[in-house]
Amino acid sequence: MRHFPFRVSVRTSRNLITTILVAHTVASFVAISLVDQSWLKVLLLLGIGASSAYCRRPQDYGDYSFRPDGKVEYLPSVVAASAEIGRAGSPNALAQVFDVDATSRVLGHMMIVRFRHTPASRSLILLPDSFDHPDDYRRVRLWLKWQGKGSATEDPDDLPVGTEDSI
Repeated sequence: MRHFPFRVSVRTSRNLITTILVAHTVASFVAISLVDQSWLKVLLLLGIGASSAYCRRPQDYGDYSFRPDGKVEYLPSVVAASAEIGRAGSPNALAQVFDVDATSRVLGHMMIVRFRHTPASRSLILLPDSFDHPDDYRRVRLWLKWQGKGSATEDPDDLPVGTEDSI
């Protein structure tokens, strides 16, 4: 059994990208079929296209180290870091440490991890296919639960967070 801190590699979730693309495609077809005025169709399609581009923007994927003090260290992937190493001086200078926000959510098959950082806040949407190993998803869910940083919904499939009797 591995102990703290543990490190996981996070990558783009194909299921999440597929879901976003299907939702935007359905919204486009609905806008085309239900709206009569052409200027309104164009306006709605531009808005849907902008939303699709915004949702598909790159997130902070790479390696994350989950520490016992409730903090997460982000270590950028080699591809993302290679452009920044010249400015930062060394790869270790790119590592950032974040606090996990209390508004993080642990749902049945999805985690929304919100990080607090001094200049800005960030979110990371994690599905089971976001990890190299299936066990990493479970480990991150349990880490969020025991750190008491996330919360679950009323769904019995969701992981209750922050209570000792919820194991």
